[in-house]
Amino acid sequence: MSPRAAWRLESLGFDEVFDYTAGKVDWLAFGLPVERDEKPDSAMVIDLMEREVPTSRLDESVAVIKQRARQKSLPLCPVVNQEGIVLGVVTEDQWNRNAALTAEEVMQAGPTTLRPNVSVQNASEFLNRNELSAILVTSSDGKLMGIFKRTQSDSKKQMPKSDIWS
Repeated sequence: MSPRAAWRLESLGFDEVFDYTAGKVDWLAFGLPVERDEKPDSAMVIDLMEREVPTSRLDESVAVIKQRARQKSLPLCPVVNQEGIVLGVVTEDQWNRNAALTAEEVMQAGPTTLRPNVSVQNASEFLNRNELSAILVTSSDGKLMGIFKRTQSDSKKQMPKSDIWS
């Protein structure tokens, strides 16, 4: 809410008013409730993303990363720092060719991500347009929140084996 709105609420007698300057994306990143239309097309990425995503560190071997991602049937594994900030991504193509190397040596730095408040429709269109099967979801400060995957009906196209991030 804007500072002006916060001050107005206080002038109307509300005691606990907060000016949340980080915005809606941050609010959603913490899983806090929001009001929205109950229309079928109002679903957001945060509603359907998988939150349990295997991650890796810069110094981990690609072989270990591959095993971790395969356990969750994912074609990628995000590389994060100790705070959960996404540094890069290791893809299926990379782990099939470079099993002896580390994440830092093969990862694609700065992958494209989505914010949790993007509509499912827009996210699905983005995945289809870029021929991706999945994309990372991050908060506004780059912290990994989960992964958004194509729905079953969208999965007819196969993800290319190389350069999956646009």
